[in-house]
Amino acid sequence: MIARDLCGEGVSPRAVILVDRLIEGGYGGALYVGGPDWVRRELGRIRFELAAGASSGDPEAE
Repeated sequence: MIARDLCGEGVSPRAVILVDRLIEGGYGGALYVGGPDWVRRELGRIRFELAAGASSGDPEAE
């Protein structure tokens, strides 16, 4: 769902930055060293930003 929404129109730039921060660095990146609770929290933030960007009337989000 997250990957599909990142490719859609009106994607939130903040969501893109959060995803980049999560996966940047390969095996040394936050995705692998952050721990399951941290990853769960970050994925929740990403989903929130994607939903907010898709439903906002903000021209920058479109």
